[in-house]
Amino acid sequence: MDYTGRIVFHWRGPGEEGQNVRNLAQPDVSGALEALAPGTLSEFQKLQLLAVSAMRREGEHNDVFRHVVWPVADRGGNPTAMVVLAFDVNPQVSRPPGLVGAISLSLLLPVWCYEAGNCYGARD
Repeated sequence: MDYTGRIVFHWRGPGEEGQNVRNLAQPDVSGALEALAPGTLSEFQKLQLLAVSAMRREGEHNDVFRHVVWPVADRGGNPTAMVVLAFDVNPQVSRPPGLVGAISLSLLLPVWCYEAGNCYGARD
């Protein structure tokens, strides 16, 4: 992403090359940034928050992705671009808890159905 917020390279994930994060950010984040007192954040800091908001706009995937924003500066220390990544969580880490959850659900589902039936008066 360049300093204006335009996506200059894109590979998978939310957004497309050529779009601007100012247009992709969630309305609540954009509104909060507009409500800040002038000088609270630099334009670059606002752009960082808009970039993260644009990445996270598909909320159902926020449990699968992690998000990172790295500023890129020139030799004088002036910000010129940002590297914005949304990367997959390691499936090896999430597999064991998922297995335990699936087994627990399959074992407890009959008990839950039986108890729900008793609560509503559906007896054998």
